Amino acid sequence: MVCGYFHINLFLVLILLNNIKTIYMNSDNYNYTPETLSSLAAKYGVSTQTFKKWIKEIEDSLGYHRKRPFTPVQIKMIFNYLGHY
Repeated sequence: MVCGYFHINLFLVLILLNNIKTIYMNSDNYNYTPETLSSLAAKYGVSTQTFKKWIKEIEDSLGYHRKRPFTPVQIKMIFNYLGHY
């Protein structure tokens, strides 16, 4: 019986987190798409090394992985930190 309540509560928490993420992503009506570090650096008009320095302070909260593109959530965090390009 306890196990059943745990699954229901976990399910409800996951639904709530998904709704929060949806609200967060759509709060400013901008369509965030995945982008690579080099494409973002080019759009900001700087080298990839400079761009890495710019995002160094928020790198831990981004959960940045070097060989993967930034996710839409990470792009929004970068825009909130640096401003739009």
